[in-house]
Amino acid sequence: MLHIVHKASGKLLTPGGGYVENDRTLLAAALREVCEETGLRPDDLCLTPQLLGKALDIDVHDIDANPAKGEPAHQHYDFRYVFYLMPDRAPVLELQDEEVPGARWLGFSDVRWPTLRAKLLAAKAQGLDGQPQPVNASALIHDGQGRYLLHLRDQREGIGLPGCSPCWAVAPAAQPASYVRIRGRVVRVTTEGAAEHIEALAQKYLGGSYPWFGGRDQVRVLYVIQPERISSPRG
Repeated sequence: MLHIVHKASGKLLTPGGGYVENDRTLLAAALREVCEETGLRPDDLCLTPQLLGKALDIDVHDIDANPAKGEPAHQHYDFRYVFYLMPDRAPVLELQDEEVPGARWLGFSDVRWPTLRAKLLAAKAQGLDGQPQPVNASALIHDGQGRYLLHLRDQREGIGLPGCSPCWAVAPAAQPASYVRIRGRVVRVTTEGAAEHIEALAQKYLGGSYPWFGGRDQVRVLYVIQPERISSPRG
């Protein structure tokens, strides 16, 4: 687990610890802070299948008044999220020198905060092992004419095929709770040009190649779906 040296206090802390600025969610703020402090890019990281966008730990602690800055005594609320490094990347950390003079990787059992350590170890027993897992729908575009194009992985254990579930959900990364549920009919299935098309989308929206989970011997497939019913939790 990545820890950084906090320059002001000299303490070894988990990355982040900033404030929500123009971020739409706490998760987005956490991701931005991690990237600012460590030099990682958002596409170097992914959510864990165990937690997804949920915070693993929430800590509340008192902050003393700071008359020099005109700050009264107050409380900090720390929401701690877990991200995995993408498996095919070994990014070099580019630390924010003015605030972060150093960084270290620690095992879960070496984490200093007792509650966070206990939750990490409990999550590890439930499969939190640092290995990203693919999910069914990994890329989606809309052609402006009511049709959605999804890429689903097959030929991999645990990945469902369209016939197993007639429903897909589309969620914006910054606000996953606002997902749209789509029920429809598959009108075309093809492997032709799938790898190239998905690579082009990845280069455009991720700034790099899309990971090949499990190796390049896998087949990428495009499913074109004609929606018949669209709904969301908000009506």
